[in-house]
Amino acid sequence: MRKWLVMCCSRKGTLCLSVCTAFLLTTMIAYTKIITASFVSSVPQMAVSVHNVRPSDIGVVAALGDSFSVGYGAFSNGAGTFDSHPEVSFCMGGEGDLKEYITIPNILRRLGASLIGYSTKESVGLNFAFPGAQSLHLHRQAVELVQQFPEEVKSNKWKLLTIFIGLNDMGHELFQHRGLDALRDRYKANLKDALRVLASHLNRTIVSIVSVPNMATFLEAQASASRLVPHFADVNMRRMCDSLNSAIESLVEDGSFERDDFTLVQQPLFSSEDEAPKTSTGAVDTALYASDLLHLSQKGQAMYAAALWNNMLEPVGAKSSRYLTYPYRLRLPNENCPYIRTSKNSDICDGNREVHQQEKFIEI
Repeated sequence: MRKWLVMCCSRKGTLCLSVCTAFLLTTMIAYTKIITASFVSSVPQMAVSVHNVRPSDIGVVAALGDSFSVGYGAFSNGAGTFDSHPEVSFCMGGEGDLKEYITIPNILRRLGASLIGYSTKESVGLNFAFPGAQSLHLHRQAVELVQQFPEEVKSNKWKLLTIFIGLNDMGHELFQHRGLDALRDRYKANLKDALRVLASHLNRTIVSIVSVPNMATFLEAQASASRLVPHFADVNMRRMCDSLNSAIESLVEDGSFERDDFTLVQQPLFSSEDEAPKTSTGAVDTALYASDLLHLSQKGQAMYAAALWNNMLEPVGAKSSRYLTYPYRLRLPNENCPYIRTSKNSDICDGNREVHQQEKFIEI
C-alpha cells in the first residue's frame, strides 16, 4: 500500500492526485490529534475540590481588612505624608513583578497563575480593605465584594480571599475596657457575619484568615524611636491578641462553613512574637515600619507576604509564626503535595514521607 501511494503521488493524474491528497490530509489530522492529546494529558486539570487547589489554579484574589491590606504608609517619608499603596500590599499588591515587590499575587503569577483582582497603582481591584477598619466593618466589605464580583468568574475560577483584621479592635478596647470576653465575642460575631455573606455567594474559594499580631510589638518600635508611647503600653496585649486569634480558630475548627468548594484556613504569621523584629545588632528594625512606626513600610509588607506565602504551603497545625530574616526563603509547591494547605489535605500530605523529603525553597 505504501509503495503504491509513493508511486501514485509521484505521477500526474486526477485520480492519483485525489488519493494522495486524501491520504496526506488523513495522516496530518491523525498526527495532530495525537500531539494534542499528548499535550492536554501533560497539563494538570483544574482542581475540582478546594483541598486539591494548586497555586497555579488560583484565578482571582480578593481581600477584606484594614490599613495593612491597602499598604497604608508603605512609602511614607517621615514628613507626615501618608497614603494607601495597595499596589504593594502583602496580600493584594500586583505592581511590577516578584523581583520588584514580594506580594502574594506576584508570587502566584510567578508560578503560572493567570490572575485578576489584584491591586495596582491604577486600580484597587477586589481589595475592599480600608484604613481604620474594625471587624464590625467586615460585613459591609463582604457585601460590596460579592456585589462587585465579576459574574464571568464568580462560578468557574478558584479564588483566594485574604482577611486581615483586628488591630483596630484591640486599639479601641484599650480605651473602652469592655473586657476580653466581650472583645472576643464581638470580633467572632462580626467575622462570622462576613463569612456567611461570602459562603452564600461564592464557590471555589479559599478564605485565608491572617492571625492578629501582638500590638505590643508596634508600641516597642515606637518606644525605640523615643516616640510618645501611650499610657496603656503596659497592658497585656498578648492576652488580647490570643483572645482574637482563638475566635478565628474556633470559627475555622467549627466546620460550619466547610464545603468541598469553600474552606477557611488560619494563617498564624507572626502571632507568636512578643517583641518587634530586630537587626543583627539587636536594635528594632525600623526599616520594616512606616514613618509612624504603627504601619508597615514596603519592606515590612514584603516580609508579611513571604511569611503568609510560606504559611499557605505549610500544613495546618505546623505553620510557622515567627519573623523571617532577609533574604527570604519562599516555599515552592511540593511535587507530591502541590496544594495550598487546608485542614483535609494537610492530614493526607503529612502521612506521605516523600513530602517532607522534597521540600524546596527559592531565596529572594
